[in-house]
Amino acid sequence: MHRVTARAILRQGLARAELGKAPRASYGVVAAPTAARPATFVIPRAARSIAGARATTAAPFHTSAACRRRQKPLPRRAEEAEEDEDKGEEEGEGKDGAKHPAADPEEPLNFADVESRLLPVEARFRAGLRKLQSGGRFNPDAIGALRVAPDRKEPGRTYPLHELAQIVPRAGGRSISVLAHEASSVRAIMSAVQNSPDFNQQPQRAPDNELELLLRVEPDSPDDTLRRVRLLCNEWRDRVRAVRQRRDKLHATWRRTAVVGPDLKVTLDKELDRLISAEIAKVDVMESSTIKHIHSTK
Repeated sequence: MHRVTARAILRQGLARAELGKAPRASYGVVAAPTAARPATFVIPRAARSIAGARATTAAPFHTSAACRRRQKPLPRRAEEAEEDEDKGEEEGEGKDGAKHPAADPEEPLNFADVESRLLPVEARFRAGLRKLQSGGRFNPDAIGALRVAPDRKEPGRTYPLHELAQIVPRAGGRSISVLAHEASSVRAIMSAVQNSPDFNQQPQRAPDNELELLLRVEPDSPDDTLRRVRLLCNEWRDRVRAVRQRRDKLHATWRRTAVVGPDLKVTLDKELDRLISAEIAKVDVMESSTIKHIHSTK
């Protein structure tokens, strides 16, 4: 009996004390105090997954000069980029670098900015269609517009071929002669012609002149030429529509800021539609006449 009582007292003394309370002595036996265990909290599984994801994706923050140099600038928001683009357009500078008159909210019916942007677009595409009418890829103008990098150490500095050589169609129309002004430009011209997707051939050196290169004329099929004409005209229409969208944004801004009233905005939209429709009609006429010319030369 005494042994059973002693064992019970010993077990009670060695039992773990409750959190934050001293162990209770029983029958004169004092148990050694134990350190209080810190309170633990159970975190839900969803919260643990979110916290883990943040811990793995969060980038460390460093203020040293070396780390700042390695850090890339944050991408700009699309809204900020559009604001800067609109600001540049309002100041009169186009994406092509040309200066155009800015639209004046004091004279909203003045569409000089639209007309100024349409003129270089029309000139560019009319020239492209004329080249297709006069022989497709292998005509002196198209070959002369090919960009050439004379210096290998500066591949970004290029010049049009017609500034580095004279381009002369040979008798019979089956070859074109390229006469380089300097011998140092011959290799660069050969490389530019060979790497061009429009020509993609190796020019041959003339046997009696080290400055002369010969290009073999490869006439385009009528179907290929017609496909090029349609692609060029569709691109022309897209550029015209881009000019309209730029002016449409200004009309919306003027209306939102109460610069123009609702009736005046309707008038502005109608006038802009008239200008753009007339320009699209020019594209249609030019496309039709080019296609007729190609069919007549089959």
